Amino acid sequence: MRYIGSVPTEQDSNRLRDHLYVLGIDAQVEPAGGEWEVWVRDEDKVELGRRELAQYRQSPSDPQYQSAEVEAEKRRRSLERERRQIQSLQRDGREAFAGGGSNRRRALCILLFILSSLVFLITERGSVASAVTRDLLFVEVKMPSGRNPADVWASIRGGEVWRLVTPAFLHFSWPHIIMNLLALNHFGGLIEDRRGTVRLAIMFLLFAIAGNVGQAMWEPASRFGGLAGALFGLFGYLWMMTHFRPDSGLVLRSELIIFTLVFFFLCIAASFDSLASSLGAYLPPVANAAHTGGLVAGVVWGLWESHRRG
Repeated sequence: MRYIGSVPTEQDSNRLRDHLYVLGIDAQVEPAGGEWEVWVRDEDKVELGRRELAQYRQSPSDPQYQSAEVEAEKRRRSLERERRQIQSLQRDGREAFAGGGSNRRRALCILLFILSSLVFLITERGSVASAVTRDLLFVEVKMPSGRNPADVWASIRGGEVWRLVTPAFLHFSWPHIIMNLLALNHFGGLIEDRRGTVRLAIMFLLFAIAGNVGQAMWEPASRFGGLAGALFGLFGYLWMMTHFRPDSGLVLRSELIIFTLVFFFLCIAASFDSLASSLGAYLPPVANAAHTGGLVAGVVWGLWESHRRG
């Protein structure tokens, strides 16, 4: 570390240090004999540091130095967020390597996994011919032995309030249920580990209802189901916590966030007639309104919690 000169006040030293930091020069300031000494760590940056110090002495009130203070603080905050995110990921890795999963709280994730699998098998992949399927759909469909509801809320107004949630347990193909259970293990498992079973249960119910209601209102005549509405809610919550509270331990890798958002928008794009022919071969019909309803609810919860605690 090399000494490059001094400035008269602590404010000058901090402002110059921030200016040098923005320029990529790692500097340290120390009080000495009524002044503040400036030291540069990198030998290759010493001459540049001296030139910048000389310019600062000539015009310390130049607006560029005030701008540098703002920019330096912004960069330090960004680095701190990244540092906390890396620490969180390292902590998760150590726990997984040490076999800490045996002590993790995954009771609700396991229960949801079992319920979804049993419903999938019992209903023969969500077949409408199954009485169980008809009891779990948001609206009771017209069957020879059933009744035809007058509107989307008919069954629920009749007291069958479980239908607000139970479509989440219906799945209509093997890829459908496998993808959802994998996402449940990742998103739900992370939240249950960090926030507990009760918190995950409340979130799951809220996000499932938001997704189911959104889909039922958007397409009243549709037969829909799946965990995806609730899962997008859990993702939205984790997305916001990753961005605003990386120190919480509720952190998703950036690649997973990008992948999930790309999948979300591709599903929406496939619903347009102009793109359905090209994307439809790769993406089956999905309940986009359920995805959107859950995602919005999750983002709102994540914003509220991250700022309430922050």
